Amino acid sequence: MGDRILRCVNKDGVNSLMTFLSSRLFDSGQAEGLFPRTWTIHAPLALGNEASGEFWLEHQKLDFPIYAHEWIPDQLYDAANTTLDLAERAMEEGLELKDATPFNILFEQGKPVFCDLLSFDLRAGGKIWRPYAQFQRTFVLPLYMAKKFGLPSHRTFLDRRDGLDPTEVRRAVRGLQALRPFELQVITLPALLSRRAQISGFSALNPESSNQASAKNDFVIRSALRRLRKQLRHVRPDEESNTVWAKYDQACDHYSEQERRTKHSFVTDALAICKAKSVLDIGANAGEYSRLAAKAGARVVAADFDMGALQRLYRQNAVERLPITPMVLNIARPTPAVGWRNSEIASFLDRAKGNFDLVLMLAVLHHLLVSERVPLKEIIRLLEDLDAKFLLIEWISLDDPKFRQIAGGDLHWYRDLNESMFRKEICVNYSVIAERAIAEGRRRLFLCERA
Repeated sequence: MGDRILRCVNKDGVNSLMTFLSSRLFDSGQAEGLFPRTWTIHAPLALGNEASGEFWLEHQKLDFPIYAHEWIPDQLYDAANTTLDLAERAMEEGLELKDATPFNILFEQGKPVFCDLLSFDLRAGGKIWRPYAQFQRTFVLPLYMAKKFGLPSHRTFLDRRDGLDPTEVRRAVRGLQALRPFELQVITLPALLSRRAQISGFSALNPESSNQASAKNDFVIRSALRRLRKQLRHVRPDEESNTVWAKYDQACDHYSEQERRTKHSFVTDALAICKAKSVLDIGANAGEYSRLAAKAGARVVAADFDMGALQRLYRQNAVERLPITPMVLNIARPTPAVGWRNSEIASFLDRAKGNFDLVLMLAVLHHLLVSERVPLKEIIRLLEDLDAKFLLIEWISLDDPKFRQIAGGDLHWYRDLNESMFRKEICVNYSVIAERAIAEGRRRLFLCERA
């Protein structure tokens, strides 16, 4: 409702919700930032009689949420551990986490936030943890396919809310590999039982459960959670990544050390001028400049298409604890709107519009011009659509070795492209308030303010 996040709860869910809201888990989770700040409200007057008799919540709006189809594998892994942690903690308070999906969780300021508070139900007993198989489909199997076969986990969730089915994954597992302990337990046998259940007309995957909680049932469920934790460790993303840009910031030989210091100095000064509280770093790589922005007091979304580079950033930030959230994004093909009628989750461009004080686009422009064949005017229009007050962008001339390298034999296509043309386009809706040449004038940094 406008900029407010409201939720209406029907009468059937009120008892479970009130038990959860009065629990130590909810209080401690809010203090830890694990749950969004939440409070009860009266029915909105704007809805009139439609809202009468219902129970209403309001949630604190997150700065810029990052969804499962924009996560690196480490984020999916941490979201999975968060889900298991909450399932265990809920049991201590007579509650049960009744579903296990990455879409319960959003990432903000580098940390997972569990947003679906109605996922907690009164513990009613039962011999299984209800979302056991769902957890495997939405966490374990996507991480397995990413680790073993290089299928990026974020792509799974662009069109699959419920993750991967064991029968699908089984087709990728060859020969004796299907009989290894992990594959046998998580893929081969579930796929076989699923096929058998379809033929016989009943499910062998849902054993009978009792209606009353007991110490024995709790022991069985805790054992199941430990088993899932073990499966999760088996598919933990690798420590090292061999992607093209994973170590770009360590090996970028197109800057001398002095030029690199000059660039750092200009970016630092620009951050001081802007005093930005929210920054979008497009082409962040491993976060060299995202960290500068975060240390200057900004909340940063570090966007890049190279997951290896973002993995490095995420793991370094696990130590530094800066408010930086990695996001898998190819700005030339940004995340679309997804869900029913494309209305459940807005596109990246719609979410980003007006949500950032400053956009960084350093050493990206030439890639869009050459690799993506995007005209300069269209790139500038995209930046204008983001509607940030400030823009820090790096111009790279045709004389630059990197430009020549990626253009190759097509360099002649860009012979009319020059700095004067760039200035003309950028100054349609921006004013240049600071600039600095580096790399013997082959590159130039521009700090621009929206006119």
